[in-house]
Formats: sequence, C-alpha cells, structure tokens
Amino acid sequence: MVGVPAGYSAIWSVILADLHGRLGYFPDVVHLRPAQSASAEKYEVAEIMSLREVRHASREKR
Repeated sequence: MVGVPAGYSAIWSVILADLHGRLGYFPDVVHLRPAQSASAEKYEVAEIMSLREVRHASREKR
C-alpha cells in the first residue's frame, strides 16, 4: 500500500524516512488550517498528529 502526501510529497517523504532512520521513530506532524481572522495569510494549529500512535494502532490490526 502506498500513501500519497500532498504538496512537496517527494521531498517530505525523503525527509520523513531520514528522520525515522535517525530517530528510530516517526516524528509528530502539525496539521495547520487557515485562521478565522480576516487575513488569509495566517494559520493556526488544527491538530498535532502522533505518527507513532498511528503506526502502533495500525500494527495491532495486522
């Protein structure tokens, strides 16, 4: 199975693989959304996704 990340997917995939190799685990990922203010250039943190928890949960389903 292959996931298709948006944006700079090739670069992000390489960086994520490198971080996993160096750290031994997946780092947390910040999901941003446009802020409610009038300015379209401001963003706020929507959630912090723990890729370690996602990985562990998916391994339990195998």
